[in-house]
Amino acid sequence: MEMLIQTLVSGFLIGGIYALIGLGMTLIMGVMKIINLAHGQLMMIGMYITFVLFEYLHLDPYFSLLVVMPALFLIGCLIQKYLLNPLLKVDSILPENQVLMTVGIGMVLTEIMRFIFHSDYKSVQTGYS
Repeated sequence: MEMLIQTLVSGFLIGGIYALIGLGMTLIMGVMKIINLAHGQLMMIGMYITFVLFEYLHLDPYFSLLVVMPALFLIGCLIQKYLLNPLLKVDSILPENQVLMTVGIGMVLTEIMRFIFHSDYKSVQTGYS
């Protein structure tokens, strides 16, 4: 019975993460008309910032949201201003340019994080987990 409850809780938590990713992608596509395929990689950066704050500063993962949200907002603004806006000004009927740019951004972010943190699994262990 305990295993069933743990499986259900884990499933709900993973489903919540997928729902957040889906809501973010829908919002970006619906409001800004940008196909952002680097959305998951930006979420990965937020998770790694949370991990670093927990490991080195011993900051609770929930309190690290106060650091992670402004940091990702700043990263998103920089990507939008310097990488995507120049592409949106180009006269093109189809959005291949922005799709290729966001795929490239995603690949670069993934490889930077892999270079810094390597390819092994990371997790945080809190007292209430």
